[in-house]
Amino acid sequence: MDPSADDARPGPMVWLSDFLRSDNTGGMFYGWRLVLIGILVILVGREIGNGLTGTAWSATRFAGDGIGPPWNMLVIAGGVIGWLLSLWIAGRGVDRWGPRRMVLIGLSLAGLVVLLATVPVGLGPYPAVAGAAALATIAAYMPTITALNNWFRNRLALALALMLFGSSIGATVIRYLFAALLLVMDWRLLTLAAGAVIVVGALPLARAIRDRAEDWGEYPDGLVPAAAETRPDYAWREAVRSKEFWMLMAAGACVGASHTVAAFYDWQIILHSSTAYEDIATFGKFEKFTSTAGILVGGLACYRFPVRPVLLAAAIVQTAAILVMLTGFVPALLPVVVLFGLASGAGAAPGIAAVGIYFGRRSFGMITVTGMLIEQAASYALLPAAGYIIAFVGGYVPIFVAAAIVTSVGAGLYLMLGQPRLSPSQRAGSPATR
Repeated sequence: MDPSADDARPGPMVWLSDFLRSDNTGGMFYGWRLVLIGILVILVGREIGNGLTGTAWSATRFAGDGIGPPWNMLVIAGGVIGWLLSLWIAGRGVDRWGPRRMVLIGLSLAGLVVLLATVPVGLGPYPAVAGAAALATIAAYMPTITALNNWFRNRLALALALMLFGSSIGATVIRYLFAALLLVMDWRLLTLAAGAVIVVGALPLARAIRDRAEDWGEYPDGLVPAAAETRPDYAWREAVRSKEFWMLMAAGACVGASHTVAAFYDWQIILHSSTAYEDIATFGKFEKFTSTAGILVGGLACYRFPVRPVLLAAAIVQTAAILVMLTGFVPALLPVVVLFGLASGAGAAPGIAAVGIYFGRRSFGMITVTGMLIEQAASYALLPAAGYIIAFVGGYVPIFVAAAIVTSVGAGLYLMLGQPRLSPSQRAGSPATR
């Protein structure tokens, strides 16, 4: 067939080139490079600390470096206070100073905290664990998702999914690498090397971050933009006073908290159905891997469909998976666990993107951390409550029925959410409302 004929189709490389290209500059849209840079920032700023916690630092507990009362309670309380403070600093910081400065300052502090973990102060690495966890949000997570929110609009969920998927794969590699290195080197030497990597990587990674597309003569998505007044742009106070904010936050809390409960106690169903302890670990691995794959599935789905239907579909699938899991039908357990993992992963990137789509860029950081606080509070409240219910009634059926109901409530809230609306200040400033 003549390639110049009318029915000739462009090849995949041509399609990919058009997909990555910027309509304004004609070159590659820098936002896609930010996806790769974001993966590196998350790996350096968050996953190195997590990898040390799970391998090098955890080993010190068996080497006599652990701590007991009352220091352990102080460390736990300090970790909680540090986490809450880190949420406010991360959200406020990216809104006021931008992702680039937050990455530079945060990664430098994170590297310093990791290096101080080797100082023999009698507490071992416990303060470093709390400090690294708090700085991970400040230095890595919030700056990267904020940068993508500033550079993408229609493709935001896909860009977030690619970054989260890549960082999840990289985190697994880091943990296995640290475990292998501990066989041939001392944990203090490994910690010093990891801290040096974070400190050295802070400046080049921060320089590669670009806060907003408009500052570099670009448009979000690399496409000709729509009129600015058609895009929602909320201040934090405007957002928390809106119906859309509380519906979106409540839906995310319902789906997230019920997933936490079901994922934590599903071993009881698996054990009761298969009577094999080995199946618990096997099913847990399948759920973890499919949840990672689900991140990519959710992003690709949002490339074809709006965010709200994707979140609704993920909540419905999660509800169905919990109910089928509750039957204990052995041949269906593995497929259901796979669906359960896919549903939880599929909602990750769309859930973040929904904040940018419904509330814009002005206070994206503070609105996001407020939602994180609400969801985490719901999860931490429901998880021990579910444990007490199991101990009181002597069975797991009530909590799984409750989890399915709570997830379906979240799905209903997504259904009722409606389309994004302009903020009150935008509506007051438009000619139609004067």
